[in-house]
Amino acid sequence: MKTRIFIALLIICGLSTALKSQILFKSPSFDGDVCIGSIGSSCPIPEWNPCETWIALLDTGYTFVYPRHPFEGNTYLLLAPIFAPNAYFFNSFLTQKLDCNLKKSKTYRLQLAASSYFHPDIPPDTAFFLIKGANDSCGVNTTEEMYRSAYLEYEWRKLTITITPKQDDYNYFMIYTFVDTTRSLRPSFPRLLLDDLSPIYPHNGNAVHIQNIADTTIQPGACVQLQSIANITTYDTVFWLKKYPVQDGFRTDTIRNTFTLNDCPTASTTYIIALRDSVPDCAGIWWSYDTVRVNINTGTAVLSPSGGGWGRIFPNPATNTITIQSPTNPMQQITIFDVTGKNIFNQQLNETTQTTIMLQDILNTTGVYIAEITFTNGLKQRIKFLKH
Repeated sequence: MKTRIFIALLIICGLSTALKSQILFKSPSFDGDVCIGSIGSSCPIPEWNPCETWIALLDTGYTFVYPRHPFEGNTYLLLAPIFAPNAYFFNSFLTQKLDCNLKKSKTYRLQLAASSYFHPDIPPDTAFFLIKGANDSCGVNTTEEMYRSAYLEYEWRKLTITITPKQDDYNYFMIYTFVDTTRSLRPSFPRLLLDDLSPIYPHNGNAVHIQNIADTTIQPGACVQLQSIANITTYDTVFWLKKYPVQDGFRTDTIRNTFTLNDCPTASTTYIIALRDSVPDCAGIWWSYDTVRVNINTGTAVLSPSGGGWGRIFPNPATNTITIQSPTNPMQQITIFDVTGKNIFNQQLNETTQTTIMLQDILNTTGVYIAEITFTNGLKQRIKFLKH
């Protein structure tokens, strides 16, 4: 799925230079004068506002730490929360005021290089961090957590991050170390290394989605109907891209001004629907897209059933629950994935024809999800649904 999303972005970006819109950071590589600082103080970071406790800039001269080299540029950022008496701790974080507000309910993407910090004289531990939105330089009044990283290893990783403000618009971007007292191995908490922050790119990926079919396999000569729906009313452009192999490589056809596409593919085909919001903001013009892959069965693929007699989901869109029903084909297992392919939920069934799943217990985020039904005969079916 990630590969197809990347392909979709490349195709859409090729159609419009407006997609290059972005929110730029000042000093995104955290380059500055090397500075260690001291407990309870921070080094000056050009263009950034250090808030609380210990923040430093390191370069390759500090050979006793690992990783010792910046991911990009001359220096890299070190943040460390400090443990104080009486089991109290001070988090380390820094902020930057943006030239363009992060808009409520809009989705953005960025990249950031991150690592845990290894020191031979300090017991090993793992670090992770939060990205928050704020409306003052150190988040005194209010902040909103928009992203929480996984625990980091002792090597640079370039992370792709998606954030969606849900409570307010924000004009400050905050990177925030976090203390997990249930996981930390010592009272002086782990160090976090950061470098090479990309611009923030607008991406409203939830404004359009194909609602009646997920990736599937059909018999040669069969046809498909793709039905999509928009969650906004301010769009001015909608079209399908149909990419399929031909003798000399690949061909892409464009089908405009329709949310329903009927097609009888002669080869395995990727279908992409693209929609443009007609109300730009200072980050640029917003595009949304969704994608589905239809494979042609060559005699070796396992069919993903569709049509009458197989599973269906209702209600769709859903809020608190979904019911999955398959009147004539007993079900053995239900698996729910997000659009990146991450496995979120599994339920084993005892050859049942209907089951109800409580979404509030497993899905905390509005968006498109995929339910995979495994039938007792071994066949599988995938159905997209929208969680409000």
